[in-house]
Amino acid sequence: MTFPTFGIWRRKKPEVYEYKHRFIDGMEGATEEFYQGIEGELKKREVPSMEISREEYSEGGFGSSKRIYLRMRRERLVFDVCSAPFGKGWFYSYRFAEIPACLMIWELLLAFALLAGLVFSYILLFGALWGAVIIGSTLLGIGVLLHNSRSLSFFGLDDFLMRLPVFGIVYEVVLRKETYYLEDTRIMYMTLVRDMIEAHVKEAVAEKGFEQQPFVDATPDVHRQLMGLLRLQRTAT
Repeated sequence: MTFPTFGIWRRKKPEVYEYKHRFIDGMEGATEEFYQGIEGELKKREVPSMEISREEYSEGGFGSSKRIYLRMRRERLVFDVCSAPFGKGWFYSYRFAEIPACLMIWELLLAFALLAGLVFSYILLFGALWGAVIIGSTLLGIGVLLHNSRSLSFFGLDDFLMRLPVFGIVYEVVLRKETYYLEDTRIMYMTLVRDMIEAHVKEAVAEKGFEQQPFVDATPDVHRQLMGLLRLQRTAT
């Protein structure tokens, strides 16, 4: 199920943790066919809460052509895949990245204004004492519900709340329970998508009759270290 993004995912540049590529000299591939192959296989796997989309990135500066990438996203973890010609050859690349959680100042001010308006409305309706009691009870009840949204099988709600401006970050940091299962499913998502991408590259190259070569790891050292820390953090028990 697809939810609105409110522009929150597009304005934040992903932090790349892993970047691999492969160039095949003399080969001519098919970008859309390659993307559709990966997309079809992943849909068969029915990965929970994962979305697949096409993203356009500029090839250069202002006015340059756009290049379409295949994106898989689950929570704030994304894979961006490219299949494109280069000279008289063809290359494949993929990046594993995380969309950072951050607040814009205007979002924070808007949140405070809305909260203040809500408190003021309750006080006007019920008086200072009962207004405080009712709004406190309301916020507590909502907090408990959201804290247990996944255990209550509200997976769609959980995904939707994480996308909301301002509140999504508060929900993720304060109200969303971190569990062994969440850590495990992140690793399963990362492993499944990475293996699927590399398997389809091997298949595409083999169909054209070219020799198989390993992927080149182009991840900067600092990002490789961050990737290790991310894996350590999310697999720690």
